[in-house]
Amino acid sequence: MLKLKVIMNSGVEEIFAAKCYAIPDANLEIILTNVSSSPVTVAGHFSLTGAKRTEALNLFPQGERTLAPGERASYYSTMDPDRWAGYRKITITDTNEHMHAFEIHHKTD
Repeated sequence: MLKLKVIMNSGVEEIFAAKCYAIPDANLEIILTNVSSSPVTVAGHFSLTGAKRTEALNLFPQGERTLAPGERASYYSTMDPDRWAGYRKITITDTNEHMHAFEIHHKTD
């Protein structure tokens, strides 16, 4: 089982620039935590679903990552904040074809 935390408009772009990574406009951070007692391997892409659309989200780092029990992994991407506001669910599929779906809770001022 996975736990998900999403940070929109995070400050990762400045961090990447300081470390010489070329991820322009990176403003979306996705943190996964494996809360199960077994390793989970996830791919480097997720699906986003809104009222009328679904799209795959390519993330950095790319490729599969195996998370040991209790381990965290962070992924980063670029997303227009207005577009992000239209999404309601993020789905991650592991290598065992289990779909992990999470509701997106948008902050309101």
